Amino acid sequence: MSEKKIKNKAEEFDQTSNTSITGLVGRKPKKAYLFFLSGPMQGRLFPLSVGSTLLGRGEECDIVIKDNRVSRKHLKLEWSREKAVIEDQKSTNGTFVNGKKIKRRALRQNDKIHISPTTIFKFSLADEDEKVAIDELYELGVHDPLTGAYNKRYLIERLKEEMSHSKRFEVPLSLVMIDIDYFKKINDTHGHLAGDYVLIKTAELLKSMCRKEDVLARYGGEEFLMILRNTDEEGAALQAERIRKEIASTSIVSEGNEINITISLGVACIQADSECEDYKKFIKEADQSLYQSKKQGRNCTTKASELDHKPI
Repeated sequence: MSEKKIKNKAEEFDQTSNTSITGLVGRKPKKAYLFFLSGPMQGRLFPLSVGSTLLGRGEECDIVIKDNRVSRKHLKLEWSREKAVIEDQKSTNGTFVNGKKIKRRALRQNDKIHISPTTIFKFSLADEDEKVAIDELYELGVHDPLTGAYNKRYLIERLKEEMSHSKRFEVPLSLVMIDIDYFKKINDTHGHLAGDYVLIKTAELLKSMCRKEDVLARYGGEEFLMILRNTDEEGAALQAERIRKEIASTSIVSEGNEINITISLGVACIQADSECEDYKKFIKEADQSLYQSKKQGRNCTTKASELDHKPI
């Protein structure tokens, strides 16, 4: 579905923004959803079960939000198929519905809830047809429209989560930055449509070699970034080399033209005992490793430990 059609669906969906829940029940069976608009959960969609749902930073919560400005037990939602009630759990920074601080109140369609400067979510009531529109909006919000890989905004939020997970459970975390070699030449020789097709097919190959727990995102232009959970530098370098060899041996055919590509890769890793908490520094380390691969002639992998400076 095109972005324009999705936007139209969103506008239709938002026409019910002032409709009470009780007024919606009766036409088609409705289900309640929380859709996170920003923060570490950005793009996530959660269906509400009948009964109470606890949200907060603590692991005991039903929806765990890794945001330091969210209280351990921040708020509770009660959903009864007839109405939804939100109740603040004496949180430190408070709960705001449509900009107004609340202790307890009933929710209406498309109410926006702020629980920190960055974590914002929307309450939505939808039948199965409307759920399709929500799903499509989710896809648009977290995925790159050309390649289908995750977008940069989602990647950064997810990387923050994964870094917290790495520190909490004392397991390694690796990044692999990938750049298509001489991509400008592909555009100049075959045209931008062929260049787009190369990006699409490259993303497909990369996704096919990812594990379920890995995260692949288009970082910008012809660059991709992979997050490898519980993977040390050596393991990440082995995976990077498998990817490099697979892409180098694959021909991409666009409008009858055979296009052979190679990629350069950079690997960075946070070890179990690392004190790095800056995601920008982590990405920069992978980028510097990638830059070294390009300096060495491209079509190769460089690990951060091979750089002149001390890796993170």
